[in-house]
Amino acid sequence: MPCIEDETPHLQIPLQHIKLATNGFAHENLIGDGGFGKVYKGVSEKHGRVAVKRLEYRRHGQGDREFNMEIGLLSKSQHQNIVSLIGFCDEDGEKILVYKHESNGSLDRQLNNKDVTWIQRLQICEDVARGLIYVGSQLGIIHRDVKSSNILLDETWRAKVSDFGLSKVRSQNPSYSSFVISNPCGTNGYIDPCYNNDGYLTQKSDVYSFGVVLWEVLCGRLTYASSSKDDPFRLTLLVQRHYKRQTLDEIIPSYLRKQMDIDSLRTFSDIAYQCLQNTEERPTMKQVLQQLQKALHVQQEAKKLEEEAKPTVEDEKMREELTYPSPLPPPSSQEVVLSVLMDCHACAKKIRKCLEGFEGIKYVHTDCMTHEVVVKGDEIDPLKVLERAQKNTHQQVKLLSSSVTKPPAKEPKMLDQEEPSKQEEKKYEPKPLSKIMVTLKVPMHCEGCARKIKKYIMTMKGVKSVVIDLNNSHVLIKGTFLVAALVDYVHKKTGKDTVIVKQDPIS
Repeated sequence: MPCIEDETPHLQIPLQHIKLATNGFAHENLIGDGGFGKVYKGVSEKHGRVAVKRLEYRRHGQGDREFNMEIGLLSKSQHQNIVSLIGFCDEDGEKILVYKHESNGSLDRQLNNKDVTWIQRLQICEDVARGLIYVGSQLGIIHRDVKSSNILLDETWRAKVSDFGLSKVRSQNPSYSSFVISNPCGTNGYIDPCYNNDGYLTQKSDVYSFGVVLWEVLCGRLTYASSSKDDPFRLTLLVQRHYKRQTLDEIIPSYLRKQMDIDSLRTFSDIAYQCLQNTEERPTMKQVLQQLQKALHVQQEAKKLEEEAKPTVEDEKMREELTYPSPLPPPSSQEVVLSVLMDCHACAKKIRKCLEGFEGIKYVHTDCMTHEVVVKGDEIDPLKVLERAQKNTHQQVKLLSSSVTKPPAKEPKMLDQEEPSKQEEKKYEPKPLSKIMVTLKVPMHCEGCARKIKKYIMTMKGVKSVVIDLNNSHVLIKGTFLVAALVDYVHKKTGKDTVIVKQDPIS
């Protein structure tokens, strides 16, 4: 049987170079300690930043077989989600593997990192699934030790599967795709119970182990706590219990839960739960990947909607104009009040534009709620104002009131003359808006539409609550706002025809 050194001479690295890179395996460069041995970081003049794995003989039963297996598999591997082997050393009794150093370390150390977002976690899980599919389909092996500490993260948070020392090569014959192992090996908490108890090893043994990792990612913790290693399956039992009760919110960290779209969480937890079932009930790794891709897509779409729903400066300005009528100026001697149907902010703006500066008009105020237009100036002809408004709006315009009289001559102010009462001034101030409950009919065909509409409406000033009735395409809104403004805002943001079904004041 050919020696591994003879097959891969280009990967051999002199021991002296490795000692130089790690400063003689200095303790301050130690970054890990696993079943194979200790792992050191280092800097090589030729290869840059490296991770050096140094075999310790008779440690957990690993030895030459694992060393040769790792070199044999990784020397043939070319995949972005598989760790990169730079070389090895088999010299002076030392057996050493040298890898590219991944700057964000292993996944187990990032599980509770609040800076790792839900979208990043989904991308990491998708990367691992791709790597395991490559391992199973292209390399033809069962990993046997899938766990979060064997998943490395580079500077862009791309995940890479590592540690193939325990891997088992599958038969090329599909009829012999499983093994019966007399002495199962793996890591407590991750090892497939069917394999651990009966020695029955299949590709779906890796699916189980990956399922444990998925739950770790979701819950932000390892499968076992350092204080409870006597019960290594503690997390898997916990998550299955909460999954069945639909109480996963109780075990998901709050900083993660508030980022999650409910459909993304449901898709992710469903597939993670299936991974932990009996062998025949587990999905294939390709099916796992498909569901992870779906969960990621749903989350990205939800984030996109959230970004779109954030009010712009223009939206804020429009909302202020729509929600609160502008204050009226002090009373003038000439005032005309018209009644004009105004469906939206654009209608009101059009009326103001056509009347401002016309025939002595100095001020125009529109109120979409009451459909009233108040015009003020020094010399106003009510009929001309009415005619101009009707001509430009193509709406029926009514003259509600007119106080067109010549202003009295300005008299000198007497010492005992009182200022206009505050009560008199107040009658020209806009009435405060009352609380209201409105039901709108807005076309929507799916939960995505409903979520989008709800997010848009909740950003409108004055809106306190929004309840969606998807079956009837109804939206129930409560708050303090102008109904016409609300309808116009919903139409502007969604492009959907909006109809007022019902509106009632709230006492």
